[in-house]
Amino acid sequence: MRSKFKWIFTLLVALTMQLSYAQEKTVKGIVTDASGPMPGVNVVVKGTSRSASTGFDGAYSIKASEGETLVFSFMGMNDISRVVETSSIINAKMQDEVTKLGEVVITGALGIKRKSDAVVSAQKQVNNKELTQAANPNVIQSLAGKVSGLQITNSSNGVNASSRIVLRGNRSLTGDNRALVVIDGAISSSDILSQLPPDIIESVNIIKGAQGAALYGSDGVNGAILVTTKRGSKSGKMTFGLTSAIDFENVAYVPQVQQDYGQGWATDPGFDDPSIPGVISTFVPFENGSWGPAFNTPGFPTSLPVGLPQADGNFLFADWKPIKNHIKQFFKTGTVLQNGFNFNVGGDDSYAFFSYNRQNSDFVVDGDKMVRNSFLFKAGKKLGKFSIDGNVNYITQSVSQTDPNLTDDLIQSNSRIPISRFANSGNEGNWTVYAQNPYWISKASRFDDKSNIFNGILSLGYELTKHVSVNNITNVQVQSTKGESHLDGYTPSVNQYNFAPYTYYGTSLYSYED
Repeated sequence: MRSKFKWIFTLLVALTMQLSYAQEKTVKGIVTDASGPMPGVNVVVKGTSRSASTGFDGAYSIKASEGETLVFSFMGMNDISRVVETSSIINAKMQDEVTKLGEVVITGALGIKRKSDAVVSAQKQVNNKELTQAANPNVIQSLAGKVSGLQITNSSNGVNASSRIVLRGNRSLTGDNRALVVIDGAISSSDILSQLPPDIIESVNIIKGAQGAALYGSDGVNGAILVTTKRGSKSGKMTFGLTSAIDFENVAYVPQVQQDYGQGWATDPGFDDPSIPGVISTFVPFENGSWGPAFNTPGFPTSLPVGLPQADGNFLFADWKPIKNHIKQFFKTGTVLQNGFNFNVGGDDSYAFFSYNRQNSDFVVDGDKMVRNSFLFKAGKKLGKFSIDGNVNYITQSVSQTDPNLTDDLIQSNSRIPISRFANSGNEGNWTVYAQNPYWISKASRFDDKSNIFNGILSLGYELTKHVSVNNITNVQVQSTKGESHLDGYTPSVNQYNFAPYTYYGTSLYSYED
């Protein structure tokens, strides 16, 4: 009898599930905020594992039944719930969440500090835990996806990429739309922020409204990013910390190329083969054009010469068929190694903090490397109503990169080119006569930079009342960069088809004080 009841219960559950699934439908919509469509918003059917995310246009699509609830969530914004009714279209508009920043202090351009709860503006705080949870070596990139309306784009790529920060879209067609960067109360730049190790950042305050202009004048009209570095603890105990992380980098995608035709042009004389008239005559082994014979041409040779003659005068041979993502053969797996050490001590009226971090980056292009050392010393003392705080940040950086136009030569290759086989062919034995060998370029053309950044901040404060204090901040910043570039030319051999570059060497020296 017990077994029979169990069978009846299971049947009822199955019927209920079938009825529930029968009522499911596809719900679509657009999620926006004050700036327009929002990508990356998480949409979940409450109480289930069904979820979706909005695309670049803010659109989403998810299966749900009438009566179920959709929950829209995005970091830094209030969750929104919508009950599924008869309509299959549900749109949502996200709102900035009201964040209490506790003891975080916002410093104005005149040195007047105000508690965050006295500032009426759209703002968001990102703490150290959020910045370091993925061990991203770049503070700016760590902010991506954590603040609504914050747009971060790479203005240059490579082992030492630079970023552009914009809050709530562009405000001017001709002016500078980048957000103001303030580090420990002193105006700085995104380039310096990108070189700070995330481990030494206590918090980042993002001010998106007009309060940025109220605090920093016209410099803050596009919003402000207020960075506070760590300071010694008030526990009275001496503490030490060690950090270590390793990241691996790979090329996500390469330009798509056609996979139907081999090298050549319809008018090229090529290498005639009387047995295949009108077909083989369009083939040239060192042509960068891709409109020669089709790969599936019946009776066509399965293996043919590829590229220019090698040093011994012979051609390399390769199959007459396309290679998927053949350009990726040139790139390797890059690594980013981070190691750090910090020491801090302090009490109720004084503190001291020291941090050393080292980053070694080995890029996806062979030979492109970066070594960065960052030192930070921060200390402060309070004497009655007077206080003195100061920090010294010293960063040394050594970068070696190849020609940034190397990709232009890589794409001058038909999809049948086995690029990795030309690693030791030099420029004279490249796969085409119309481009340079990127393997040769990565060794012969180098740009080496060594830079030093010294940033010192001294803050003198006086407490007027319990809630109002005045600070005088002095900032000294010194930068110097020595750059060297060279191109190793050579004398062409008798079999030289490609052009031979001239030897070049250049040097530069840049210094800046503020």
